[in-house]
Amino acid sequence: MILKESEIDQDNIAPVLGKPYKEPGKWFTVTGSSYYFIKTLKTLEGEDVLIWEDSKGIFQRYDHGLALLVNRSNYQRAVLMAIDSFISVNIYVDESGMNRQTVLEFETDRYKGKFVTSYSSYKSQLKFFNKLGLVAV
Repeated sequence: MILKESEIDQDNIAPVLGKPYKEPGKWFTVTGSSYYFIKTLKTLEGEDVLIWEDSKGIFQRYDHGLALLVNRSNYQRAVLMAIDSFISVNIYVDESGMNRQTVLEFETDRYKGKFVTSYSSYKSQLKFFNKLGLVAV
């Protein structure tokens, strides 16, 4: 499910993903990933999900899944993905370019994506997705 900026609120997210997940012992923080540069995000049929190039995104954890909050300038979308919709998640370090970077590739029952972030985020991202049971450390 993709929400437009005007639709991103708890009334639309809660029926799909539940409440925002908060780490035990932390009061005001919602658990989320690093910021990623989105290289591709498509439906399984190959249609582009994003309408903007050079978008960034962050995964916000909820009780029953992840909300991918996509940003570009002042525009925002949310892609809601239930935990049980994930088919595969792969996190690795790409050393083929000028700079090492952390790469996240995933597939759900609706979407397929490839995202990159800084190399220094590799361990924290592996830990984040491991806590969801989506990758093995």
